[in-house]
Amino acid sequence: KEEVKMKYLVTILKMLMLMTMLTLMPLSAYAEEIKGRLSLSNYYSFDSESSDLHVLSSRIRIYKEESKEPGWYFNFNGRVRAKIFDGDLHEDSPEFKLMELWAGYKFPNGKFKAVLGRQYIEEMYNSYIDGLNVEYFITKDIGIGIFGGLAPDRYDSSFNSNFTSIGVYGEIDKEKYDLKMGYENMRYKG
Repeated sequence: KEEVKMKYLVTILKMLMLMTMLTLMPLSAYAEEIKGRLSLSNYYSFDSESSDLHVLSSRIRIYKEESKEPGWYFNFNGRVRAKIFDGDLHEDSPEFKLMELWAGYKFPNGKFKAVLGRQYIEEMYNSYIDGLNVEYFITKDIGIGIFGGLAPDRYDSSFNSNFTSIGVYGEIDKEKYDLKMGYENMRYKG
């Protein structure tokens, strides 16, 4: 059993290293501005009444924050998880989950920015899209935006074309308060 568990741990570590390398290689030009976080979790439960459960998880986040200057910024946030019952890999394992993978660009005039990819729409509650989000700033602290694209599956966050989403939002971001309002129209199979 220990040999099988170690084999799965090594497999997850290899997948994590591959994901990291594929993400970092094209981004070497921004190396001094790239930040990240890596976590590994090993949970083991022995139950004499029931089956043993062993869960191996890894999570990685690599990002470049938006700066005051025009230019590119991005975010990659994903997870790999494997469940082992009584020494055997569970049939649904390993599970890959992509929370965010997007690239954004802040235009030189400072009034426009656009983000493309899987993203969380900060101005809305619980809204993720696989698409485009464009924001226009009327002043430095008042902005309006529009987004649209496919929406990840609401149950397992997988990419599919069954859900589509389009929305609009506005925000006022002052030093003492922050107000965000928006509307989203999500449709299932058109």
